[in-house]
Amino acid sequence: MTFASYSFLIVVGGGLFGALISGKMVDLLSSLDSLIIFVLIGGPIIIFLTLAKNYLLLITMLVLFGISYAGIYPAQQTYMAESTPQKTRGGAYGVIFCVSYIVGAIAPGITGIIADRLNLSSALRISTFPLFLAIILFFLLKRIKVHH
Repeated sequence: MTFASYSFLIVVGGGLFGALISGKMVDLLSSLDSLIIFVLIGGPIIIFLTLAKNYLLLITMLVLFGISYAGIYPAQQTYMAESTPQKTRGGAYGVIFCVSYIVGAIAPGITGIIADRLNLSSALRISTFPLFLAIILFFLLKRIKVHH
């Protein structure tokens, strides 16, 4: 098998640690602070992933990407639970997951078009822009007190 065959396994392996680390960070800090940290480190990791020139660096970046990617979920789930009234929580989760699946369905096509027109490294770098927009949203959310 080629190295590409193992790349997803490497990301998922990193993700195992990311979920555990994020869960502990949520307990120590807050869900929103943990979410900000994992999204903040995700963008640079994607950029460094495109710059990897050898297998060791590539494997390291894939593991770190898995950690940052999977680290988002415990923090996101906790934040959603903390921010929504119990009687509307199911609907809120439904909307968030629906939006996530829509983005998950559309983003690979857009990234593929960009990769065809430019190259894959450029497409991956461009794909980090929404992460930085999310950071702005998260800092705005930090200023809002949620009462339910």
